Amino acid sequence: MTSQQLRALARGWLTNLAYQHPELAGVLLRREHGESWGGLIPFTASDLPHGGFCGWGTFDMHVCGRVLPAKKPAQ
Repeated sequence: MTSQQLRALARGWLTNLAYQHPELAGVLLRREHGESWGGLIPFTASDLPHGGFCGWGTFDMHVCGRVLPAKKPAQ
């Protein structure tokens, strides 16, 4: 592993795929948008078998909307 990958692993980036808001059902945030927020629930790929979309948004109605990858099916 490279030093960058080791730092990412230490931060949980390689294991935590997304975060779920504890009070807003179905709201998922990509790592980049949720890692600094307290109280969010970390999700791994196995928690999101069908993937999803990032629900992070701004006050001017810009929404990230990037795809959260689905768990790869077992071969």
